[in-house]
Amino acid sequence: MTPATKHEVEGWDLNARADLLQLISELARHLAVELDYHYEDSDARHLLEQAAALENAAAVLLSNGYFAPDVVIHAVERFMVPDDGDGNTLDEIFGPHIGETKPTRH
Repeated sequence: MTPATKHEVEGWDLNARADLLQLISELARHLAVELDYHYEDSDARHLLEQAAALENAAAVLLSNGYFAPDVVIHAVERFMVPDDGDGNTLDEIFGPHIGETKPTRH
């Protein structure tokens, strides 16, 4: 494992804010593409952590003056399950069978 004090990865100076934001953007884009490609809409309740991570990445980018890649926004909208305002997902409230099925990968 590389020590945390190492600041160069393939020629990048990781102290540069723009480089870190570019890295966040690229990683978020890759995750979004994989989720979009491998999962169905019905799997959203199983992907809440991943959708939240993408939403956080998009927020970091936006707060620093950058737009998140379109596929990131698409994946967040596709897989983020709405809540009731108190943090309870609507499918947990209205669907007692939630969690009984496994994600559908293809």
